[in-house]
Amino acid sequence: MGGLKGLKNVAVKLPFKTDKEYDVIVIGGGTGGISFASEARALGMSVALFDYVSPTNHGSTWGLGGTCVNVGCIPKKLFHIGCQVHETTHMLESYGWKPSDTILKHDWEILRNNIQNHIKAINFGYKSKMSELEIDYVNAFAKFENEKEVKFKFGKDDKEYTLKAKNFVIAAGNRPRDYPGIESLKKYA
Repeated sequence: MGGLKGLKNVAVKLPFKTDKEYDVIVIGGGTGGISFASEARALGMSVALFDYVSPTNHGSTWGLGGTCVNVGCIPKKLFHIGCQVHETTHMLESYGWKPSDTILKHDWEILRNNIQNHIKAINFGYKSKMSELEIDYVNAFAKFENEKEVKFKFGKDDKEYTLKAKNFVIAAGNRPRDYPGIESLKKYA
């Protein structure tokens, strides 16, 4: 491992281009932002897409795809299907199935892990699609510097960068962060 000492001087390729003006910068990597970025690329536009998830009160973050994919519709539906499977087993005989002596036992960790792995696969698929379409994906919190520029911190050293664009699309969702008068909600939300 001693031969790896010189690696810290190796230039890292950034996933964005600071020396150009993009046709459009999309702020928000949920389904709306990703769809817009993909369509803009299909029309030949140069696109950078920013996505950043502020950690929850419990420190959770997630990947590309927004609330629906990561903590909303998709996992909810998969957990719901898990419950429906159990409900359906009670009707087996009505549909001609003859139960054996096998006792069905549910394993919560298997269900949870399989759903989390499915969500991670979707996140990875979105990242791969961004690369395939040549959309510059930046996992950073972008702030407007002026009407043509956003600035953000990126990398292990939190170096500040600025990107320029002719147009911007804001497709950022949000979630509650402050619970005035309901302090106990912070623990569970």
